[in-house]
Formats: sequence, structure tokens, C-alpha cells
Amino acid sequence: LWRVHQRRRERLIMVARQRIRQQLERRGASGAALRAADEILRPDILTIGFARRFATYKRASLLFRQPERLAKMITDPTRPVQFIFAGKAHPADQPGKELIQQIARFAQTEHAHQRLVFIEDYEIGLSRHLVSGCDVWLNAPRRPMEASGTSGMKAAMNGTLNLSIPDGWWEEGYSPEVGWSIGAGETYHDPEEQDAVECDALFNLLEQEVIPTFYERDANGLPREWIEKMAASIAHLGAVFNTHRMVLEYADHAYFPAHRAGAAMASNDHLAAEELAQWRTRAAAAWPGVSVRSQLASEITSLRVGTTVRVDIWATLNGLDPQDVTVEALAGRPGPTGEPVDTTRITAVRVGTEGGEERYLAEVPLELSGDLALSVRVRGTNGAMAANPYRQLLLCRE
Repeated sequence: LWRVHQRRRERLIMVARQRIRQQLERRGASGAALRAADEILRPDILTIGFARRFATYKRASLLFRQPERLAKMITDPTRPVQFIFAGKAHPADQPGKELIQQIARFAQTEHAHQRLVFIEDYEIGLSRHLVSGCDVWLNAPRRPMEASGTSGMKAAMNGTLNLSIPDGWWEEGYSPEVGWSIGAGETYHDPEEQDAVECDALFNLLEQEVIPTFYERDANGLPREWIEKMAASIAHLGAVFNTHRMVLEYADHAYFPAHRAGAAMASNDHLAAEELAQWRTRAAAAWPGVSVRSQLASEITSLRVGTTVRVDIWATLNGLDPQDVTVEALAGRPGPTGEPVDTTRITAVRVGTEGGEERYLAEVPLELSGDLALSVRVRGTNGAMAANPYRQLLLCRE
């Protein structure tokens, strides 16, 4: 496995040198600069790749917040590190283009020492060499902006170890035996503070774990712990994050339910569709007058994990039937403005009518210690919507 990976890294370095030389030729670089391009990067040192669309939330410049630590890492005489950046910004994304400019400028400095490069014209052929030839795949999105992160999945299948923010697929895929997580998923109200904290965490991981693990060799010159991580990455992640699972989940959670819902709506000369349309019109008209309020059912002096809290809820439905709505309690950690986040949702039970309001009761389980934030809401629901995967009507009051 290690011999194959070394050959892949060598092939990546060869391709990178060719691409850099072509970039210089397009700009009319001197002969000396072109000859120097044949010496950039090394095929035998730790190689970290960052390649993707250059949107600002992906934070391609996170490493450059501490240029001194980055330069020290690149120029280390005994355990050097090299970085390969590649990617494109959307033509209308000016901040994304500026990120590329920032990286390109740093690559031209003396500190980069021909160990940090930016490769232009990123495409699928270059991607193939990167995900198979890099030792580490770096991903640093600002949570919770990452939708998936499929390049990291491809890298994992090739034994390239992921070093990523726990967002997108990595929040599910990470475990210590297959790679590294930058932080534990903490979210800060101030983006600047978030960037500073996670930049520091990234460098600490590189300096204290990633680099020592790569350069720790046995009597045969093999990085045994690193190879174990590579094998675990291929075995565990490749078996779970793949197009086979993707197609099955699209089919099970979207295509088949949508097909069944369409058939149900079309039956009996589209009777169910007509009834749903009428309900939507009626619910939307009544919704401005819908409201909800709550209070704890009793005085609370102490709470213990494993018990429950009773919450009384009153909903004004403005002419809607109780069957037209679902009333819920949401419990979770307090967010930046006090709202619950990472919530548990509890459907409240209707217990009667009181003074023109519908009364409900929710039993909220206490599953974690610490502060608890609580919110209640009423949502518009309809029986015909149950089979429809696209049933959100945006009728909600909290």
C-alpha cells in the first residue's frame, strides 16, 4: 500500500511541475524561471492538498492567518511540508477570486520556498491525481455551510487522510483511526473569532499529530501508524460513502415517495390534489391569526438527567381545526441568542379547549446536563401531505 501511494505522490508531483511550467510559459516567464519549475515540490515529503471551488465559506485562506507558522512548517529542514492548492471561483464571485490571488501571491514569496503552489485550470483530470497523490486532504469550511464534501470521500477511498472541519460528510465519517477533525464542531457568534480559533486548532493538529505521525518510521523506513490510518480510511469510509449509498438514499427518501405521492394525488380524477389545494388556501388565510404560548407545568427546583419536564402549551388556531396543525416543543442547547439548537422535537398531545384556545401538553426529556433552551411551535399539517416528501408549507408560529 505504501509503495503504491509513493508512486502516486511522485506522479502528482510530476503533473504539478508540468502544470506550473505551462502557467509560466503562458506569462512569458524567463528561462531561469522555467528551469526552476522543474524543481518545485519534492516527491518524498508530506504533501497536503486543498482543491475545490473557491467560495469564501470554504476558507481557503485559513492557513494564511498565521504566515510565520506556515513558513516555518514549509522550510523545516528535517520534517518539511508542502502544499498544493487548486480550484476555480465562480466568474461573478469577486471575493473568491481574491482568495486565489492571496494564495498565488504567497506562493511567490521567499517563504514559500517552492513548497507551496497554486495550480490553475482545475478540472477532473487534475483532481484524480490530487485525491490519489496527496497524503492529506485539507477541508476548512465555516460550519454549517458544507453541503457534502465529495472530494474528501474520493480522497479517503484512495488512502489520502482527511484533515477537516466536522461539517458535511466528515461530521458523520470522522473517527480518530481514519483522519483528523479540526475542533469538535463548536460554533462562535463572531466569524472572526471562529476563524482565529480554528486556524490555531489546525496548526496545532499539523504540528503535534499530522507531521510527527507521517515522519515516524520503523526500522524498514515505513510510517506504520500512518499506513494503518490509510488502510482504515479505505476500508471504513469507502464502504459507507459511495454512489451506491447515494442512489439508494435518493430513491428511498425522494424518488419513490415522490412517485407514490404523485400517484395518490392523481387518483380519483385528482380529488386528493383538489382537497389539498383547498386546505392550503384555507390554512394560509387563517395563519396570520395563529399564535402559540407556553409555560412550565410546575415550579422547578432541580432537574435530573433521565427525567422529564412538563410543558403546557396554548394555541390560538383562528378558525382552523386541531387536525390542521401539529403542536411541538423544541429542546436543545442555548444558541447565541438563546434559541435552542441541536434540538430534540417532541409532539405535544392535545388535552382540550380552554378559553377559546386549544390546550396541549408536552413531556420534554432531559437527556443532557447543563443549560436547556426550550421553544414551542405550531405547524400547519394535512393528512394528504404525509406521503409527500416536499410537504413544507412554511406555515409555522413559534
